[in-house]
Amino acid sequence: MKKLLCVVLWFLPVMLFAQSPFDGTWKTNMAESKLSQKPYEFSLTNGMYDCESCVPKINIKADGQDQAVSGQTYDTLAVKVTDPNAIQFTAKKAGKPEFESTRTASQDGKTLTISSTNYPADGSQPFKSEAKYMRVSKGLPDPMPRRVPGVFRTSMKTPPDSPAPGKVRAMD
Repeated sequence: MKKLLCVVLWFLPVMLFAQSPFDGTWKTNMAESKLSQKPYEFSLTNGMYDCESCVPKINIKADGQDQAVSGQTYDTLAVKVTDPNAIQFTAKKAGKPEFESTRTASQDGKTLTISSTNYPADGSQPFKSEAKYMRVSKGLPDPMPRRVPGVFRTSMKTPPDSPAPGKVRAMD
């Protein structure tokens, strides 16, 4: 019995440090993924950014300055129009960046690409992601001719080549 106890105690540290089934590098299997078909609806009118599909809804100035938001994983959001086809976002929590993203509309205005850099709260390495959406309806009229605002639905397909580990990429 003492031998068995000694063997168990000898291997106990090894078993405690064994790899969990969740350790490793994971890659999105787009063929098996089921993506939400809920539309992503936002507008940019008269210098204001409105996200109607956000819960809770967001309505802030689009002046590039940090604006307070509530009910999100971040507490400020800065929205800046960089050109008629692109909007830049920076979200922060307690002054630290949560993510930076750029929404870019295609020249024909039918596709929206969201490219993001995400900053994990634990301080681990930032990672990039990219998602594509197809327009399902136009946004509210805006005095500035922009292609970005509107109602979009996820439009993702399996990429022709594998993305690098830690990077999720979707292709039209």
